[in-house]
Amino acid sequence: MPFTYSAEYRSMVLEQTRAGSKAVDLAEHLEVSEATIHRL
Repeated sequence: MPFTYSAEYRSMVLEQTRAGSKAVDLAEHLEVSEATIHRL
């Protein structure tokens, strides 16, 4: 079974991207790959 992130985590990432944060910056800050940010 693939790993999934909680709804709260996905919502937080979405809020930050809507606020203008770039995926590459979020990925670095959250210590996940940029692809993970795009898949959320």
